[in-house]
Amino acid sequence: MMGNYQIEETGITGKALLITGEKELIYYRKGNIYLYDAVKKEKKCIRLPVKNWKRICCKIRLLERLLHLDARWAVQVGDDRILLQFDHRILLINIENSKIDIENAPVWGNSLSAAVVKGNPGFSDCVVVGDYTKNRTRDKVSLYSRDEDGRWQKVYQFPAGTVKHIHGCFSDPYRRCVYILTGDENEESGIWRAVDNFDKVEPLLTGSQQYRACQMLVGKDALYYFTDAPSEQNYMCEIRKGAVRKLHAINGTCIYGVQFDEEGIYATTCEADAHADSTFQYWFSNNPGRGICGRNVDVFAAGNDGEIHILEHFEHDGLPLRLFQYGTVTFTNTVGNHCYFTPMCVKGKDMHIYKVTKKDGK
Repeated sequence: MMGNYQIEETGITGKALLITGEKELIYYRKGNIYLYDAVKKEKKCIRLPVKNWKRICCKIRLLERLLHLDARWAVQVGDDRILLQFDHRILLINIENSKIDIENAPVWGNSLSAAVVKGNPGFSDCVVVGDYTKNRTRDKVSLYSRDEDGRWQKVYQFPAGTVKHIHGCFSDPYRRCVYILTGDENEESGIWRAVDNFDKVEPLLTGSQQYRACQMLVGKDALYYFTDAPSEQNYMCEIRKGAVRKLHAINGTCIYGVQFDEEGIYATTCEADAHADSTFQYWFSNNPGRGICGRNVDVFAAGNDGEIHILEHFEHDGLPLRLFQYGTVTFTNTVGNHCYFTPMCVKGKDMHIYKVTKKDGK
């Protein structure tokens, strides 16, 4: 039975990125990251490395959106170290002494997310990141891992013409595999299954917008994924015993989410149609895609029983969608029964941080 979720606005503005093992919240704001101790009510600021003109832009929200200057994701890689993606680089930050090193990561573009693979019997513990660019020429696309000693290596490469980019990876310790989600056109969209430390990668579901996804919910008895098709109706889908079925329609594409045990919280995104009739329309249109229901941005809980429940609702602010970013909600990891989320590019609540507390089911 799905748990109950309590949502409260924290009063903190910024983009929530990570909860550390010490339960500190790490969030981004105006070119800096902050470590916030909710118990002691203490806050520490670490200044991120960026060119002076960009630092000025970081302080003006519209320019920050235009240049995509907010930090994209963060993961913890040691008691006092985190990896953070910012300004086209992956940074290694010591949150105790504020030292920042630029990682020698071979990743192409700005990865949409980073996956922590830990406790999966088929894999060594690592952080996994995939190439994510426009890739108009459909060059080779690679997946990389960072081991516990900080070494990066290419673990798999899709041949040229196979996929546009990698949306994300999800560890499945029940089946000793890792799923790789790719897009964007029909033949490029799919869910791939990697086993034996990525030595073997095979297609699970490919070749249709129905299999284009950025988020999964991994359960013991079934898998669930949430489609990412801006030009078609989107769904929560179930994979059970090799069979796929649509369970629920959702109001937009699903790009971000976080899993609590065998249930999770996810968000729909208000984004533009997959293709535009002109360059002007591509950059300046604020019309949502055909697969997006109005300007809705919904935060919803999904359970391993296949049910969903809307928890919160926001609305995109109406600015050009590609030029000033989509309306969406991003999430931290979970620690215990808590996580945080941040609405982005929405009316009245842009960069307002919310805390989620998961309670037992009814």
